[in-house]
Amino acid sequence: MPSAVVWQLLSVRIFSHWPYWPNILRTSTSHQEGCRREWAVSVTQFTGGYDAQVQKAHLVRLDWQRPENGAPAVMAEITGSDFSIDVDLVLLAMGFVHVEHSRLLEDLGVSLDQRGNILTDNNCQTTADGIFAAGDAQTGASLVVGSINQGRLAAQAIDRYLK
Repeated sequence: MPSAVVWQLLSVRIFSHWPYWPNILRTSTSHQEGCRREWAVSVTQFTGGYDAQVQKAHLVRLDWQRPENGAPAVMAEITGSDFSIDVDLVLLAMGFVHVEHSRLLEDLGVSLDQRGNILTDNNCQTTADGIFAAGDAQTGASLVVGSINQGRLAAQAIDRYLK
């Protein structure tokens, strides 16, 4: 049986307010089973073979830089710190990120609310006739049970719309 290496790439934050975990090192049984942890790194690109299968993740180490003008600290690349790891699967766990503001939404005439989520009425219909949204796209990142409920409400609203 081939061995597997699990990588967890994290970025340490200065502030630990909700929804972020406090800056405490936690080790779970999953970590103990073979996880290598790296903090303060950023993926610069993925490369692979001709079949579009990802084979390498190219990364660079980061360091907090506090501007002299008192602006909030920002993470900056450490020159010469780039490295790569062999990968065959990449899972992007971004969490608490609003819906992608794509050309599709713009072309359909779908409006966004002040938080960057898809604007809907009480029937889950967007500002574009016949286009509905539910879950995180409508409310922002939240619990999955809320998204399931929103999906059911949207399905009922779509059914009424089609009748």
